[in-house]
Amino acid sequence: MSSSSATRQAQQGGDPATVVDAMSAVDRAALKRAHRTSDWADIEAILRSKDFEPPGVQDGAVVEYQSRVVGDTMLELRGEEHAMRRKIQAPLFRSEAIRALEEEYLVPALRQTIDGLRVTPSPTAPATADLLALTQRVFFGLMARLLGMRLDTPEKIDRFESSFQAIDDAVRVKYTTADAEAIARKGLEVQERIMQEFFRPAWRERTELFRAVEEGRADPAELPEDFMTIALRNLEHYERWGPKTIEREATLYIAASVATTATNICHAVCSIERWIHEHPEDAAKRTDEAFLEAALHESLRLYARKWLLRAATTDTVLPTGEAIAKGELVWLDFEGAYRAIAGDDHDRFDPYRKLSSGRPWGPAFADGRHTCIGKNLVLGDGANEAGGRRGTAKTMMLELYRVGMRLDRERAPVITDESVRQMFLSCPIVLTAL
Repeated sequence: MSSSSATRQAQQGGDPATVVDAMSAVDRAALKRAHRTSDWADIEAILRSKDFEPPGVQDGAVVEYQSRVVGDTMLELRGEEHAMRRKIQAPLFRSEAIRALEEEYLVPALRQTIDGLRVTPSPTAPATADLLALTQRVFFGLMARLLGMRLDTPEKIDRFESSFQAIDDAVRVKYTTADAEAIARKGLEVQERIMQEFFRPAWRERTELFRAVEEGRADPAELPEDFMTIALRNLEHYERWGPKTIEREATLYIAASVATTATNICHAVCSIERWIHEHPEDAAKRTDEAFLEAALHESLRLYARKWLLRAATTDTVLPTGEAIAKGELVWLDFEGAYRAIAGDDHDRFDPYRKLSSGRPWGPAFADGRHTCIGKNLVLGDGANEAGGRRGTAKTMMLELYRVGMRLDRERAPVITDESVRQMFLSCPIVLTAL
């Protein structure tokens, strides 16, 4: 089997034998020895239990490539240290803070981007775009506001964009099928470039403003409530892990707030368009918020994760009676679990699906103490009426569908063959109503 074929098979499956052979940055033997469960009761218990944590180097997961770039961040901290870091950064994701990001930045920036696409090669040709690139470019500005960096000109965004893929690849290196050492090394080079050009100048300015506020020389209202301000308020905490911890945490935000959501939006749009091709009676629902939300959730369930790893922190017994020893890896096979809770057609997209258990978006944001801290930023508050907060993903889809977004029939979407995750390289669209 070719390496490309093996990767494609790994992207579709959740069993260790299929997935691990395609991965180049892990201890394959250790992962293949992992206890595998596809029982939904076991999976939910493991994700919500203090007796299990995401595995580290000591557990045989071999994450040192990743640690070079985002070590000692919320992604890698465990137990009470993780809980403390999460508590410190939680204000970034309070409902009022997220609403401000959506209303003051996201919607205006997206509409401005759409306006820039109105010029087409001919009066009868629809505007064209790459959904992945368009979404990422808009999210660069959102990410910069979340961190406190300045990406306030097209030229700065262009320079940042030229470096982004390498840093994103390095953060996700544990999933790679390519040369993990080369990816990590390139990621470190690009991380330094981004910090030097974008993060450190903003950090110096913010530090001066923070001191001025503390000394009564500036109005506290001038101090933005973003990651830099939070970090300055908690310097003693971050410095316990060394002088570069804040920059590594910022690197994690750079990757997590852009590419993951962008590729999930691409999956959702591709799924919706395939569904409408087969169910044309739903065509008008492209701008129905409840339909878009349900479709996003179903797409997340299918594509965001097929499996997760956890390591036991103590000897324990699962709900099914299976004994797990301290240090043992457990492979959570969601693909198998969905056969029980999603029906015989569990592997097919259905925006009207009702699960018998679990969340409609599946394991996309994990669960328990390691639930993704940005979940509500992406999903919104679940209200599909005036005053509701849509979330970044639904906002993007709704605004683009309002200007007639369709998949480009002349150019097919492209999925990478260098990861066991189904990450897009491009997703061409046309905008038929501009």
